[in-house]
Amino acid sequence: NPLYLSLLIQRLLMMDSEDFTEIGRRGDDMQAIAAYLYETVQNSPEVLEALCADILREAAQRINVEQCTKTVELIAVSRHGLREKDLRQIFENEGRDYSAVDTALLLKYMRPMFGEREDGRIDFSHRTIREGFRKQIGDEETLEADRQICRALGQLPDDDDVKLRDYYHHCFKTDNKADVVDYIEKVQKDLLQEPV
Repeated sequence: NPLYLSLLIQRLLMMDSEDFTEIGRRGDDMQAIAAYLYETVQNSPEVLEALCADILREAAQRINVEQCTKTVELIAVSRHGLREKDLRQIFENEGRDYSAVDTALLLKYMRPMFGEREDGRIDFSHRTIREGFRKQIGDEETLEADRQICRALGQLPDDDDVKLRDYYHHCFKTDNKADVVDYIEKVQKDLLQEPV
């Protein structure tokens, strides 16, 4: 599976000072490096979804466990990804600390897993990766993430492209139909008042 191999290579590229300290402890020569890389590959999960989770766990431990885990969860639950400003708004709404640097580092560490849409939304590069992460999120956590996304999208200006595309989706998923009706009526009213 080319995607699996790409992710496995990315896992090897995540090596940092801790890895090289361990290699140094083992002998600090090419044989020690090769043995360490071989061991990393041998210990990696054989299933794509499990490898994705393993890479997230490694990246999160190197950056910021809470923010990285929550960021991936939110993107997995979103319809087609979230922008950095959407993620920031969700974290602020929840009273959590947010670091744009940590998000950038996460995207760097997990580069093959993510892509950026034309409108700036960060999304998974492959549907299989999204589904793999979604399977790991419980029903309650999924519903709560949908609520958090819905609230953040609801705070955007009415003409925001991402709000226009995704707000109703998360409103329905959270059984927030009244807000969908209000939003549609407001958009229709605004359209009728625009000069022709």
